[in-house]
Amino acid sequence: MKRFIIHNNNNNNNQNGNKKIQRYSTTFDVFIPAEIVGEILKFSSRRDVIKWRGVNIYWRCTCTSLVTYFLVSDGLIPPNDLILSIFTNLTSIDLHHNDDITDSSISLLTNLTEINLYFNITITDSSISLLTNLTDIDLCYNLNITYSSISLLTNLTTINLGHNINITDSNISLLANLTRIDLSYNDRITDYSISLLTNLTQIDLSYNPNITDSSISLLTNLTAINLFHNRIITDSSISLFTNLTDIKLVYNNNITDSSISLLSNLADIDLDSNYTITNSSISLLINLTRINLRYNPNITDLSISLLTNLTDIDLDFNEVITYSGISLLTNLTDIDLYFSMEK
Repeated sequence: MKRFIIHNNNNNNNQNGNKKIQRYSTTFDVFIPAEIVGEILKFSSRRDVIKWRGVNIYWRCTCTSLVTYFLVSDGLIPPNDLILSIFTNLTSIDLHHNDDITDSSISLLTNLTEINLYFNITITDSSISLLTNLTDIDLCYNLNITYSSISLLTNLTTINLGHNINITDSNISLLANLTRIDLSYNDRITDYSISLLTNLTQIDLSYNPNITDSSISLLTNLTAINLFHNRIITDSSISLFTNLTDIKLVYNNNITDSSISLLSNLADIDLDSNYTITNSSISLLINLTRINLRYNPNITDLSISLLTNLTDIDLDFNEVITYSGISLLTNLTDIDLYFSMEK
């Protein structure tokens, strides 16, 4: 492993009150470009660097993941294209809310398989179109990336299009390898493209106004679905998903006991602020390991006491479930009782 390491001793300050580099060490005689080391040393002497304790700069072959917003918020290294350009073997990078990194360095990271461009305003199609190894891309609130690059990313398996207004059906329908898609608050993608993505296993339709039962019912491989505040999807499609292991029905009034009672493979159900699902279906879901009953008025001790496989239960702000209901849940490892009244 080749690396350049700079250590800072927090017990010593210089005369100006700035942190000082106390020592540095190299392993295996590494030669980091002088200009990059200079940037690090220059930054380390700035007065505002009060959390700077140590930073490892891994040379090429060892660093595979970088989260630039951590570097910024912790006051470690000012992220810039010069520094990023040395990490040519990166496979994952998070650039959300980042406006320092540009296409000039990203275009060099052709080994990337995962990139987060949530609220990113600097990265454009010119670099993304070169990252053909990408399997996971987050374009939530992203206004720069368009169909011209996305249509080339045929290896994508995961895409987040929450709040995205650029990507449309014509682009998504080409991504036949997609297994996970986030369409929360998305009004551009319609049933046309979703009906073609039959390999999907996970879909988020929170606040989605377009996608209906007609396309969802074709996604027979689904194992997880998020219907937070969804007013479109109904029991007619949900009842078909007997392989579902995870369903979120927060603030959902469409889905009822008639479909939930058929989902015997469910391991995780979120019923936060749900007023339609009752004991009659929940009591049948004996494979559940996690349930969220925050602000839930319907589910009572009668059904909860039967779910002996539960390991995680959220009862925050729940005034219905009592100690007698959870006392039999001997497998519980995690329980939330914030503002629960009677336990």
